[in-house]
Amino acid sequence: MSTWQRAVTAALAGTERQPADGPDPERALLASLARLSVRRRAALVPRRGAPPGDEAPAEPEERPLAGDAAAARLAGLLAGSAPELVAEWLDLAARARLLVPPALLPDLLAHARTQPALQERALEVIGNRGRWLAARNPDWAFAAAIGDPEATFRGRQGPADRVPRGRPGRR
Repeated sequence: MSTWQRAVTAALAGTERQPADGPDPERALLASLARLSVRRRAALVPRRGAPPGDEAPAEPEERPLAGDAAAARLAGLLAGSAPELVAEWLDLAARARLLVPPALLPDLLAHARTQPALQERALEVIGNRGRWLAARNPDWAFAAAIGDPEATFRGRQGPADRVPRGRPGRR
């Protein structure tokens, strides 16, 4: 059982039923949950025995980031204004060879985790930072590709490249 799961179990069962530290177990539990929540939102999975800051940074990006207007649109879509349009946003960004801005990567990865149809599309636009981030959160293992990120997608046909059935050779 993970630290997060133990803390949530203690919160659900109550501090009287679960062993707690200190004179004020409720306050200690809330403080623990707050720290763990920040770690989860930041996608940090602490490694045992490794000193903080021992991680190598993500490789530099080779493609440009989506602009402010596009990023604001994606943020709105991920926040729930029209989640069915996230796939279209990802396809358009991939076609333009743009990357998701770093601030939106955790939200996109969390959204794609629950939407398997979006995972391949998300991989095309998360870049090196997204893969680096995903490698540190087991929930985002689908995006922690190692090696040449483009190799997975060479030859992939996006919605604009697909040929309708019954009309071969036409677009």
